[in-house]
This record gives sequence, structure tokens and C-alpha cells, in this order.
Amino acid sequence: MIHCIQIAASVWSSVAPWIIVQNSIFLLLTFGILFFLRKYSANLKYWIGMLALFKCLLPPFLPAFFLNGNAVPETSIQVVPVQSVSTPAVTISLFPFSCIESFFLIWLLLAVILFIAPWFNTIKLALKLRSAELIPFDNNRRHIPVLQSDKIQVPLTLGLIHPRIYIPKQWDDWSLSCREMIIRHEMTHIRRKDSLFRIVQNLVHALYALHPLIWLLNRKLDEFREMSCDDASSGLHRSQSVEYARALVQIAEDLKRSEINYSSVSALIRQRNELLNRVQYQLEERMKRFSKWKTGFILTAVVLLMVPLSWTRAGADRQNKSNQDQWTGKIYGVVSSTETGEALAGANVIIMGTQNGAAADNKGQYFIPQIPPGKYDLQAVVIGYGNVVIQDVIIKSGKSTELNFRLSPQVIPFSRIVEQVQKTENLEKSQSSTP
Repeated sequence: MIHCIQIAASVWSSVAPWIIVQNSIFLLLTFGILFFLRKYSANLKYWIGMLALFKCLLPPFLPAFFLNGNAVPETSIQVVPVQSVSTPAVTISLFPFSCIESFFLIWLLLAVILFIAPWFNTIKLALKLRSAELIPFDNNRRHIPVLQSDKIQVPLTLGLIHPRIYIPKQWDDWSLSCREMIIRHEMTHIRRKDSLFRIVQNLVHALYALHPLIWLLNRKLDEFREMSCDDASSGLHRSQSVEYARALVQIAEDLKRSEINYSSVSALIRQRNELLNRVQYQLEERMKRFSKWKTGFILTAVVLLMVPLSWTRAGADRQNKSNQDQWTGKIYGVVSSTETGEALAGANVIIMGTQNGAAADNKGQYFIPQIPPGKYDLQAVVIGYGNVVIQDVIIKSGKSTELNFRLSPQVIPFSRIVEQVQKTENLEKSQSSTP
């Protein structure tokens, strides 16, 4: 389990910063486009924002070959292993995870919590609305159930596969035209599959948990989504827009502090403070609109803008790895016991004088890649055994050297273990304090 976490953290630390930088640039460009189109229809701005959201889920696909490094010239060296035995040594790790691995676990835990929380709120809301009563509505052409409940204060839509529209008790006090516009608003949410897009929003929000631009984008998307549904509800006629704006104000006046969280569903109004922009949008005398081909051109341009910001290090890493494999050597082998011949899992094989090394797997096998050509001393260390040093191992470019270690059991006094642990802690402190 620990090994899997370490591998995942290594991949995450090498990929995540590269993706975050590119997506941050794309988000800044998207907000610039939205600012330029601030006087245009909410539906166009909504789909531009959704494209930015999908960009955050799009894996990079362009190999960044411009990151390739320079190759190292090859040298010709022979391998002459010599074996000797020295004093016992102990390596003990008090905490299994490094700093990067700890950050990875924190990010993973936060992402899981943020992804699950809206589902939990939706389940709580569905349980509260079990007592809702079905009411007839004559203009319901799609036969979506409309239910009335005293547990809510605003109209909302709940359900992905079998959606339902819920209305508050204030429904009886609204005019017939107001009721029709509100039902059209919720029907638009259902027709556009907004519940599905909210899941995508929730996923991106969880993956980019601490990214402020993602928080701002999700907030704008919620606002643009409601505005575009308001347009469909009012029919884009000024007289109906004014009446619909009055209905929004009336609903907001009745909206009291509620224990119900509406953030996970398509609700007509979630908070009072979001009402001002929507009312101003409805009362705008002239809202600019593009023709269909211009709208398609703008959306296509946003899609094409994703391409130059979708570089991946994979191509460069493969090229660099190929170069490194060509100009560096490898060491592999097995660490076993001299008495039983059994493999010594977890044994550390270290290139002395460097920070390079590897741990043996369950079969006692180890592998150290990408070693620059030269002469090295290698040491095998495992608790309960005397360490073995193989001296003057010469590494040749592009070649693999097999080096097997056979360790003899040895009793180590407890005081020696404590002393070694203290040395390890002091070494870690000195390394962490070194800039």
C-alpha cells in the first residue's frame, strides 16, 4: 500500500504542476474573453465557461519536445567488482512518507471530501422532500412531476435520471403567468441536462480544490446558467422580463435563512446576494446577441485555444529517458542470505557517496537505473545482517551490470540501533536545513 502511494505521489508531483500552470493561463484568457463579452447573452458566456471547465479535465496531449536536454558523451569502461565485508549498519525510517507524498495524501483526502459533500447534501434534501405532495399543472407538456413542499422556500429541480420539480408553499400566492415562467425555468434546466453538468463542475472543483480561479469559474457558471434559463423562461420579451424580474424579487423577499443547502441542485435562487445581477440582466433594455455562425466561430476559437496550452512532459520525458538510457548505465541484482539463500526483501542497495540507490522487492531483486559512467562503491544494508560493500564497480554507458549481494546474519545490540536512529535523524535535520 505504501509503495503504491509513493508511486502515485511521484506521478502526481511530476504531472500536476505542469497541468495547473497551463490551465491557469487558459482560465485567465477565458476570464478575459468573458469580460469582453460581458454585454452579450448569458448562454454564450455559459458555454465558454463550460469549455474552460472541460479544459481542466482534458489531459495534455502535445509532447513538449522543446524540453529535451543535451546528451552525455559515451565513455568506454570495464567492470571489475571486488567484494569485502565491513561493520554492520542500520537504516530505520520513522515516517514512511516524504513531504511530497504527504502533500499528495492531503490533496487526495480534500478532493474526496469535496466530491462527496454535494452528494451528501443532495441525499439530505431528497429525504426532507419525501413528504412533498404532487400537484397538477396544465402546461406541463413533458409530464415532469411537480411537487409542493413546505420544507423549501424556492423552486428547484432534483434528480438526474428521473427529474422532479419542487415548489414551495408560496406557489399558491403567485400569479398564473409567474407560475408558468418558473416552471419553464426549471424545465430548461431539465432539457439542458444541467444536473449532469453540475457533476462535472463538482469533479473539477474537487480536483482543483485550492485553485481560486476554479472557485471563481464555478461561481460564474452558476450565475450564467440561471441567467440563460431566465432568458428561456421570460421569452426574451421586455414585458415578460420585467414581470419575471418582479417574481424573482418577490421570491427573494420570502427567502429566509434556511437550514437546507441548495448548492448541489438547480434552485431558482440560492442566496439573496446573487439576485442583483440577474434582475439587472433581465431589465437590460438591449442585450447584444451574436448570430449562430458567429457564436459557433467564438466557441470554435476557444476550443482551438486549448491546443497550444495542452503540452505534456511525457514526450520530453521519454526522449530524455532514452537519452539517459543511452548515455548512462544500470545496476541490477539480488540480495540474499548466506545461511538460507532466501531473498532479503527490503534490503537497501546504496551507491556510496551519492543519494542514489534502490530497495529490494519481495524476491530480493533491486534495480538502479541512469547511473553516470564512472567507478563506484555499492553497499547493501538490511537490519539484522552485516552490510556488504562491493568496491570499484565501473559503470559503462548503455550497459547493465549484474551485482549480487550475499549478507550474513549478525546480532546487533539495541544501543547500536538507537545510536543509528539518532544519526539518521541528525542527518535528515541537517539536509532539511541546507538550502
